[in-house]
Amino acid sequence: SLLEINRKAGVDRAIVQYLRGRYGLVIGEQTARRLKTEIGVAYAGIDRGSRTVGGRSVESGLAAEMTVTSADLCEALRKPLLTLLQQIRTTLEAVPPELSADVSGRGLLLCGDSARIPGFAKSIANGVGVRVNTPQDPGTYVIRGLQNLIQEE
Repeated sequence: SLLEINRKAGVDRAIVQYLRGRYGLVIGEQTARRLKTEIGVAYAGIDRGSRTVGGRSVESGLAAEMTVTSADLCEALRKPLLTLLQQIRTTLEAVPPELSADVSGRGLLLCGDSARIPGFAKSIANGVGVRVNTPQDPGTYVIRGLQNLIQEE
């Protein structure tokens, strides 16, 4: 499923790894998630500012702080976004022709917290070549759909 594809892409983990590799700052996934929510972008040219975060220096092992920009997060998200695009293409190539035609006509529905990242839908639309729709509250969309199914039975 695309939910599993997104987990494998590891958006939060990618932010942790990027900051460690680029700046030598170790942060947790909770901090990475907060950065993603507050200043994350998935398309170059979108500026959501910066945040100062605390963590641990790889070099000294001591507490450290640094300012992280939305450009940093855009770079950190590049690899998981490319992974996601490849997995979407692979999935679309494997579906029956009728479903493929439906996706071409209606587009994809982008759900989950990553759907809230500015530029995420545009990056997927450009990378896959189909329209991407994002619901009003993508973080709870799947849960609400399941709730509706349960209530109908």
